[in-house]
Amino acid sequence: MVGLVRFLALALFAGALAGCITDGMIGAEAEGDAKARVIDTPKTKTAAKKDAAKKEMAKAEPATKSNITAQGDTAAPIVTARVEPEPRAPEATPQPRSDAATIPARTLFGNWTLGQEGGGGSCRVILGGVPIGSAYAARGEPDCPKAFTAVQTWEIQGDELVLRNGSRNIVGRLQPTGPSRFDGKGDGGAPVYLVR
Repeated sequence: MVGLVRFLALALFAGALAGCITDGMIGAEAEGDAKARVIDTPKTKTAAKKDAAKKEMAKAEPATKSNITAQGDTAAPIVTARVEPEPRAPEATPQPRSDAATIPARTLFGNWTLGQEGGGGSCRVILGGVPIGSAYAARGEPDCPKAFTAVQTWEIQGDELVLRNGSRNIVGRLQPTGPSRFDGKGDGGAPVYLVR
């Protein structure tokens, strides 16, 4: 009887052992129920922990192109970005130059009398309306002082009337001192005036 009990115990033990071995073998299940099995080693346990951590992070932050990588990818993720063109600044309106005309040129067209302070005589100067570059044509009569007989152009620079000769040298600079009067200095620093 003892022998029979031993035999049955051994048979049960062998059957249980056979079941355990079969459960661990690949292909032991029916083909439709087959499951991939991983043998636990220190490496697989570490990998399982990392996978669990990645899943937690994926739940915490939404997936974007920059954080989706394939398993085993070691290359830095490539991020593509659409570059928006910078908005154009509105074009600045040109500011008047510091020497821009403050006196309307057309109000000066015509005949003027040029005189020298201290009784030096007077003569006629014509400030024409024909443009020559940024200036206008001018002419001094032959009885004017030598420098003013050579006057060929005039222009407004800021609040000054500037008279120039044919070489573009300044012959006189005058500032308005009244409705129809300019006072200033001629060539050599002599005080002069223009009146209508």
